[in-house]
Amino acid sequence: MGSCMSCRRDRGLLEGTEVSEITLGNNKLFIGQPVWEGGTDVTRDTLEEKRIEFWETAPAFGGQEEVWSALRSATEFAERGDYSMAQAIIDGVGIILPNVGCRFVTSYPQGYLSQSYDERGHQYVIPNYCLARPKSPRRHAYDPGLSPSRKYITEDEELKIELDTKIRIRLDGRKDIKLEVNSEDTIISCKRRLSLVENVSVSSQLWCHSGKVLKNSQILREVNIPCDHMVQQSVTFLMEFYVSMYHPSELWALFRYKYLGGNTLLSPQLTTEELQSADLMKCYEYLELTSRSFSAVIRSIQDNTLRPAVCIFYLVLRALDTIEDDMNIPIDDKVTMLSNFYTYLQIPDWRYKESTEKDRIVLEDFPTISRAFRGLPIRYQRVINDIAGQMGRGFAGYLEKRIVTVEEWDEYCLYAAGLVGVGLTNLFTSGTEVAHMTELSIGMGRFLQKTNITRDYFEDTTQGRHFWPEEVWHKYGDTIDTFKQPENVAQGVACLNHLITLTLTEVPNVLEYLAQLGELTNDNTVFNFCAIPQVMAIATLLLCYNNKNVFKKNVKIRKGETVSLMQEATSMKGVKTIFSEYAQLIKNKIQSTDPSAQETARICNIIIQKCNIMAPNYAVTRYTMNSSVVLIIAIISYRYNLHSRAISSIQGILKL
Repeated sequence: MGSCMSCRRDRGLLEGTEVSEITLGNNKLFIGQPVWEGGTDVTRDTLEEKRIEFWETAPAFGGQEEVWSALRSATEFAERGDYSMAQAIIDGVGIILPNVGCRFVTSYPQGYLSQSYDERGHQYVIPNYCLARPKSPRRHAYDPGLSPSRKYITEDEELKIELDTKIRIRLDGRKDIKLEVNSEDTIISCKRRLSLVENVSVSSQLWCHSGKVLKNSQILREVNIPCDHMVQQSVTFLMEFYVSMYHPSELWALFRYKYLGGNTLLSPQLTTEELQSADLMKCYEYLELTSRSFSAVIRSIQDNTLRPAVCIFYLVLRALDTIEDDMNIPIDDKVTMLSNFYTYLQIPDWRYKESTEKDRIVLEDFPTISRAFRGLPIRYQRVINDIAGQMGRGFAGYLEKRIVTVEEWDEYCLYAAGLVGVGLTNLFTSGTEVAHMTELSIGMGRFLQKTNITRDYFEDTTQGRHFWPEEVWHKYGDTIDTFKQPENVAQGVACLNHLITLTLTEVPNVLEYLAQLGELTNDNTVFNFCAIPQVMAIATLLLCYNNKNVFKKNVKIRKGETVSLMQEATSMKGVKTIFSEYAQLIKNKIQSTDPSAQETARICNIIIQKCNIMAPNYAVTRYTMNSSVVLIIAIISYRYNLHSRAISSIQGILKL
């Protein structure tokens, strides 16, 4: 997962820590916290948001949820200085800390919560920003109501801020309180103040007013809460289920995933050799920092030689992509770096420290990545080196070149992702003749890249990047940025649907590739690795189709939908079912006035026919809204340990 904060970890005892240790249990927890510097973009609010994001998503990407919950509690007690309680939690769950004499060799400081293992050998990595606060975090990124002297304050100083208003808070239906706050506070600052008063953790709070969820970044005075109105505070545990209220199958998928062991699909599987390699462990750490989703599926690959090769392949290409994205590198320097990047894999001390991108760590510590690369079997080195060379030269050719035609769009997507598909295929089938799969591999990669480009309109145009082909967007507007204007949204949606239709033409190649991959390898984890991103892409296209929000914000599919797709896309039959259903849903959204309507319907019919599965009639569903209500009640019952009642309710729903 990317972060705006420095995630550097020292190998020895961290600066500013004490050397005393708690001696309870066999795993000794050192007293002290890591010291790290937050950049100028690290504020108290962004820090809390990053923490919430990490803890809420961590269980979904491997390991046991109860261990993650225990680690979260232990870090909170440790940060407050209650190390005895933190140690007791660690001992109670059987968490293993890499101390001297431990069977796990690690590059992390020993005796800290930065890295730990459960009794099954699953690794749990916690970033420094979840363990301690930076030296001088800012209070707000931008707060016009505060004087410059008030913008940089410590946690203790925050308690001394003038409190000029009171808001009524209802605590999860239990009681009402009047919370004193400053009208210039953000909502997350108010949540933090509530946590100090009522001992309710910030990450567990969900604030609602007048039927709307209040965002962490909102300023209190802008929310305009009347003095006699109330803010409802509830636990965020229910939020993901609430979002899936009208999708009962997603509720069941979420329940299975969170409470019935449904996340075992993506449980990390690392060998003793990997655990004992400082370079490989550092690479897995960088993989986790740059992409949590890819980290989960890569680490779940069963082949012990293939898994580190895919990890390093991803990091090498992430470093290459980071150079391309960095708008602060002079163009001449960037061309040279991209064209020669593959040669840096053989230069032990090459690194780049001037990047400002969020994933710059892969460039700053490239010697670790290149050293791990040179430790791979030669057959894997050749594949990675070859693809890095082709991609670098391709990127260099498009630095000052506009993407005008659809053919140029295809070519750019070939360099950006199509070659990744070719490289992965060569890694998966090393020693096997797979020339016949080259075009299919390219199509699979292009499908993902085109989906990302289509979805990321708002983010890319905001940052001055343009990847939509001019040949298409010029049919609907004078400039690509014009679609953000309210009066031009209709033309923008037509252009968006046109691009989605072009992207859907890659689906037949995707389906054929996955079918042949299943015949070439018996490793189902490799199939899952390739299939899961593809079904996420078709779901994203459905979300984007006819969706004017693409021009207003970054859109993404629901977590419940993501979990459901992950659980279903574990076989070719499951993948075909998903593609057939989503193609039918896109077809159902087509409007006769859309310029691409006929072509969109045609390609959707091809996809449905290729899947050879009758798409269900979505006018009739075996679940009802009442089913959703009963499922949520069952989930709440399970949450509060009424297990037998919860399971009985869910079984009743499934029999409907």
